[in-house]
Amino acid sequence: MTQFLNGGPANDPIAGTDPGSPINPDGIDIINGLGGDDTLLGLGGNDTIQGGAGADYMDGGAGFDTLSFADATAGVGVALNAFGVAGEAVGDTMIGFEAVIGSAFGDQIAGDGGDNVIDAGAGNDYIQLSGGADTMIAGDGYDLFDGRVVGAGFTVNLTTGVGSGGGMAAGTTLSGFELVLGSAFDDNQTANLNLGTGLVGFDGADILNGANGDDTLVGDNYAGTVVTGGTDTLNGGAGNDTLEGGAFGDVLNGGAGIDVVLYYGSAAAVTINLASGVASGGEAQGDTLTDVESANGSTFDDVLVGSSVTNSLYGYTGNDKLDGGAGADTLDGADGIDTVIYAAAAGGVVVNLTLSSGIGDIAQGDTLLNIENVIGSGFADILTGNGLVNILDGGIGNDVLDGGVGADTLQGGAGIDTATYAQSNAGVTADLKFGVNSGGFAQGDVLQGIENLIGSAFADILRGDDTGNALGGGDGDDLINGYGGADAIDGGAGVDTIYYDASAAAVAIDLRNGTAAGGDAQGDTLTAVENIVGSSFADNLIGNTAGNAIDGGLGDDAIAGEAGADALNGGGGVDTAWYNNSAVGVQVSLANGVGTGGDAQGDTLSGIENLVGSSFADTLIGGIGTNTLTGGGGSDTLDGGVGNDVLNGGADDDLFKVDSALDQVVEVLGGGTDTVESTVSYALAAGSAVEFLQTTDATGSSSINLRGNALQQIITGNDGANILHDGGTGPLPDDGLPDTLIGHGGNDRYVVYDAAALIVELAGEGTDRLAAGVDFVLAEGVDVEHLHTTSSIATYAINLTGNSLRNWVRGNDGANVLDGGDGIDTLYGMGGADAFRFSTALGSNNVDRIADFSVADDSIHLDDAIFAALGLGTLADSAFKDIAVAARDADDRILYNSTTGSLFYDADGSGSAFTAVKFASVSPGLALSAADFMVI
Repeated sequence: MTQFLNGGPANDPIAGTDPGSPINPDGIDIINGLGGDDTLLGLGGNDTIQGGAGADYMDGGAGFDTLSFADATAGVGVALNAFGVAGEAVGDTMIGFEAVIGSAFGDQIAGDGGDNVIDAGAGNDYIQLSGGADTMIAGDGYDLFDGRVVGAGFTVNLTTGVGSGGGMAAGTTLSGFELVLGSAFDDNQTANLNLGTGLVGFDGADILNGANGDDTLVGDNYAGTVVTGGTDTLNGGAGNDTLEGGAFGDVLNGGAGIDVVLYYGSAAAVTINLASGVASGGEAQGDTLTDVESANGSTFDDVLVGSSVTNSLYGYTGNDKLDGGAGADTLDGADGIDTVIYAAAAGGVVVNLTLSSGIGDIAQGDTLLNIENVIGSGFADILTGNGLVNILDGGIGNDVLDGGVGADTLQGGAGIDTATYAQSNAGVTADLKFGVNSGGFAQGDVLQGIENLIGSAFADILRGDDTGNALGGGDGDDLINGYGGADAIDGGAGVDTIYYDASAAAVAIDLRNGTAAGGDAQGDTLTAVENIVGSSFADNLIGNTAGNAIDGGLGDDAIAGEAGADALNGGGGVDTAWYNNSAVGVQVSLANGVGTGGDAQGDTLSGIENLVGSSFADTLIGGIGTNTLTGGGGSDTLDGGVGNDVLNGGADDDLFKVDSALDQVVEVLGGGTDTVESTVSYALAAGSAVEFLQTTDATGSSSINLRGNALQQIITGNDGANILHDGGTGPLPDDGLPDTLIGHGGNDRYVVYDAAALIVELAGEGTDRLAAGVDFVLAEGVDVEHLHTTSSIATYAINLTGNSLRNWVRGNDGANVLDGGDGIDTLYGMGGADAFRFSTALGSNNVDRIADFSVADDSIHLDDAIFAALGLGTLADSAFKDIAVAARDADDRILYNSTTGSLFYDADGSGSAFTAVKFASVSPGLALSAADFMVI
């Protein structure tokens, strides 16, 4: 029978019985000291003694006795038959025990070197190998078998529960252990068949064999130890095992399952290649890896390479490089600046660090954690960073790189590579030429080997380099400069501007068809671009149907906004705005910088000097500078404004408004019936085929002088004192077509070099003069008072004839024929041998005065139709009489009164049938004779 003996809370002396006792013949006692410092004696028999609280003295005595801590309220530390170090065992003295039972908590138990039974109970227990043929029962919890203290290697098989070597006697058994710590010698450990077990070899060339569970096999370097190590063999077996070989070139065989090798404790960086099974560096030096799917690196800069199956690579700390190879891998860089590598891919990959994912070829299904950098494949990759500072290296191939937030380095490598900022939360400045990148996701970025850019949804500044770039602005109002090379520019949505301000030569840009040529624009294609900034040279810039802003920059530029409300800025130089493609006439003023009608509708102009109109009726107005206005087809109105302008009418009936004497009117023959209106004195240039030349205001009183050219014009003055010139040059007669000169009011002067010129001067329109450079007859009804030659000292002969008005007719120093016509005229021969002709019917209202008759040089010509009584030729001596000195006789016909200077014609002399008629006067006292008269 079994005897139960329980002490009280005080210090109890309790003794059991020996076998054969009348009270307890079997001698099996169960003694519980409970509280107090008890003395508990088992005596003979197989006793179980539990000291309880207090510093107890316990002696098992003879028999197979068990020291129990089963009721302890916390874990205990016991060296059997020696001392207690923790919990209720502290202070206990124990002798004569063969077995020990631990608490339900984490206990530390060592045998006494004999054949002990150690039952650790529940909790995470520690049992130390102590020698002898022990039976070690770990119980529930995560329990550790520690063989480090022995002096030789041992063998432990947790599947069979058998241990040997290292002081363990035959018959040693182990059960319920999850972790084995080996000795400093060559151990052989085998895990529990179906329970995940930890095997630690420590020093020596250990063999650690996992089983079917998820085992942890550690060759060397258990935490907190310093070892000299050995070449270990770690066989994971089935299950998802963890293998840590430690130093000294280990053999790591994961076996079946998903197995991982650990190098956390390495003192240097490691390189692990799960595909080849080769490892090097640090604790990996010389390791051989078989059937391992995952690897965890060291605290240094490791290189971890996966195989073709699904791998998990964990960089730990350090700046690691992870290459998962094929398979859906999990690549976790952990701490440090870590890089995933897809250089071995046979096709392009898509790697997104923000989404922690990879697709395509060997990246398919990859999960990326704590990765900062990516190296792409030799094909077309799409690499996306995250919110950290990333380095994205596209490698070979046409790659797309998106660094995301952070100061990233985007390395395109070989191929045509693109940096994209499409996801940026603000506008960016991305610069391939000068490398200055800022704003949004581009802030602090470094771009290397990048050919193309994609902007954000905001207002970006994109700059290419001198190679062929593709620059896409995306949404937003973007500023784009491709620089040299044949660039593909796509502004995207928004109002986008292409810049050529750095070009070393002129550019030609046409937004209608997206073409470009010359300088930096050579070979460029333009899509969805609204605005242009030209170079410092003579550019040709053409907009499209949108509202364009076109800035010519320096140089003499040609700018055509086309349809749409355009802002045209010529910049420096002499610049021209073209409207030649407008489907209707335009009205454009450089004076106020506004355009209306057709393609000019809504246009604003600044820095523009010249205009070219449409094929329809345009109104073009210059500004304060020198302008060239070209009307093109249609009946145009061209007004140069202030400045010395060139006005080119083109076809159809044009109106030129001249504001400067230096304005040039260009009009070719056949270009319509054209009119020049001038506010200033103006002379048409030779060859300017203008039909009408006139003042702007016919009723104005300012003196404006107008001069035609060799072509036929109607030249009209105003009510001021005008000089109207038919454009002839003399001294020879002009061979052009005759002009019509209309003076209007004011004291006008007409200058004609064509005898057929038509003068229109009405009565009451001032005292007018006509200067003739050719023989000229003043037509009837022309109210011109003075008729004279263009030069009084010229010596070529010019004949002048007045009309029925009172005329003053004056010759030059040549041999002139002057005829006053009807009316009371005054004739001045000036120098030369002049002839004064009388050819109109005589009467009291037709008596001319010859103001400067010279007997020595001049003559008087009498028309035989008027002077019918005279024969042709020189007047006969008998027909002349100075009646101041002699009486008339019947033969006298021309009578001169030398006292008064009067000249008379008398058809019958002293006869009474005719009365002497006065027809002229000369100076008194002249020695006139018949020789001074000629009948013609």
